[in-house]
Amino acid sequence: MDRANPLFPTDYNFREVYLLATAADEEANAVGGARKGMEGWVACFPKAQLKDVLFCGGVTGAGEIEGNEALVRARLMGNS
Repeated sequence: MDRANPLFPTDYNFREVYLLATAADEEANAVGGARKGMEGWVACFPKAQLKDVLFCGGVTGAGEIEGNEALVRARLMGNS
């Protein structure tokens, strides 16, 4: 995110921002800090908004997310 800060004074093209987050913890609040940080960053870009947050908990090892319905939702978000 911080690498995009130089875009602030420009006519940046992004308007909708999505947060995709995974965690070993299954509680949705496990990524509360990440969400708060993203909200603060997006607030610096008046033409942008945090459109949606996708959380997939219970993911600890490589490949464990495979087949998870969160991937279907992520694809739908990307396609829209």
